Amino acid sequence: DTIEKLSARIYEKTGNRLVETMSEILRGITGGECRELLIDEDFHIRVDTGSDLVSIENLRLITVGQIYLSLRLAMGEILCGAEKLPVLLEEMFGENAAQTVTWLTGDQRQVIVSTGKKKELEILKNTGIACNTITI
Repeated sequence: DTIEKLSARIYEKTGNRLVETMSEILRGITGGECRELLIDEDFHIRVDTGSDLVSIENLRLITVGQIYLSLRLAMGEILCGAEKLPVLLEEMFGENAAQTVTWLTGDQRQVIVSTGKKKELEILKNTGIACNTITI
């Protein structure tokens, strides 16, 4: 009984921290478009957009990808503490790419983008962030 109670407390504390960290990251990479991530006890995911609560099933695929990125980054922060892990992006988030990369680099993260699309390279160059380009 004691082990179960301790396990529940640890799960609640870590789970809350994970969702709070995910919300903070998601808010940053969406430029505030997504204000908070809400996950209930049945793991249904909704996003507070400021004007509505939207179920994950009704979100754009780009936003779902951003939620997944926020999960990976939040888990990295919880597991690694203060050390910021580098981020490798193979596909960017269309019109949200500049906001995502700007937030990631502003958060002192190394960002590596692999793309074959000239449009994505132009988006990156237009952010004003110093970058090195390697063409293969």
